[in-house]
Amino acid sequence: MSLPSAADDEGVNSQRSKKILAFVRGLNIFDKNRILKKDLVSLLKSLDASNLRYVNIVCRPVNSGNLVLTKHSNVTNAEVEKILIRALQSKFLHIKAIAVEDAETVSESLGKSYQCARKSCVKVNPATWSARIEPYDWSLGIVFQSVSTEVNLLDQLVTPAENAVVKVLGGDQRHLFILKKENRKREPRISWGHASGVVESMIRGSQPVLLTSRSCGVVEATLT
Repeated sequence: MSLPSAADDEGVNSQRSKKILAFVRGLNIFDKNRILKKDLVSLLKSLDASNLRYVNIVCRPVNSGNLVLTKHSNVTNAEVEKILIRALQSKFLHIKAIAVEDAETVSESLGKSYQCARKSCVKVNPATWSARIEPYDWSLGIVFQSVSTEVNLLDQLVTPAENAVVKVLGGDQRHLFILKKENRKREPRISWGHASGVVESMIRGSQPVLLTSRSCGVVEATLT
């Protein structure tokens, strides 16, 4: 009987681990919840590596909470969310929401968002994930939800789901696909955090939902 090789061990380990993405809402936004990238990396690396392992932080445009991790297959995304919230709160950071999803699910949602825009007759430039709706540019993005408040977003969406800065094009059970208006120079900034708050106000129901949104360009960069 032959002994297992190192390659066999690596195969077993790869089967037990899964790539996940975590999008943190409200990290390094303006003058709030500030943490340097090196300190955030150190914090993530200090977590129990047997359950959760740091891979990368995608700083686009800044260190705004786009985390790439791997988790043990026995650990649920809800457990990962709790681990991350506890870790960030230990640094006195007030975090509104963290969306944790398998990388495969996020990748599928990215493709769905583009198809949804096409069905809505919105011409999105796939190189920039933006569209021109006169007189403004708009960015295509995805709204993610915290595992702790998971609902069927489409079922609880108030219609018409749009206002001056956000247009909801569609979605699936876990995500909404939106266009966010891009402010011009000298106009107040319209952040993706602001877009998340707008969409939250469009969700009816007795329990509040916790959402965070990202441009498709940031989602794509986090996946690669």
